[in-house]
Amino acid sequence: FTDVVNAIKHSIDLTVPMIAMLGRDQDRVLLRWGSTADLDLWVDAKFEVQQVNGFQGSSSYIGWRSRTSVYGDSEITLDVDHPDGTLGPETTRFESLAAGVFQVWVHHFDGRFTTEDVSAMPASVDVFCADCTDDDGQKVVGRVTTVTQVAADLPSGGAIWWNVGEFVRTGGETQWYTCTSNCYSEHRQG
Repeated sequence: FTDVVNAIKHSIDLTVPMIAMLGRDQDRVLLRWGSTADLDLWVDAKFEVQQVNGFQGSSSYIGWRSRTSVYGDSEITLDVDHPDGTLGPETTRFESLAAGVFQVWVHHFDGRFTTEDVSAMPASVDVFCADCTDDDGQKVVGRVTTVTQVAADLPSGGAIWWNVGEFVRTGGETQWYTCTSNCYSEHRQG
């Protein structure tokens, strides 16, 4: 399902993340890290719906505790969960997203993100979509971006949560926004 292929040609070493083919109306994020730390991919899903009886919207958190969320035709699923980065990547699949905001987070389950650890072995999240726009507003099909941790972005005491970015779905269009400031915290913030 997912793997990394090293291809060597003319003294060039390429590492290519491999994922299942994206279906129509499908997006995916893939978390990679090379240490034995237990990192977990989470999605904070906030669906926008019309107000009914004083309530507007629907939220859910998708991760190892609750692997799937279904809202109407939309489905978000944590496909692969690993307690150790040396065992392979974690992936979450988004299908037929309704209007809303879908934040992608990484949780350091058994410790903290520290400057030392992130400098030595940063985690990366590859973002893929069937049809969306990237940070620059350019149409993309397939790989949108790879977001990699930068040690200088961490607060001095480290952090437990890393906000990678978010998919925003409005008017039938999906856009990816990479988090660019205050991306680390002690608690997931929506």
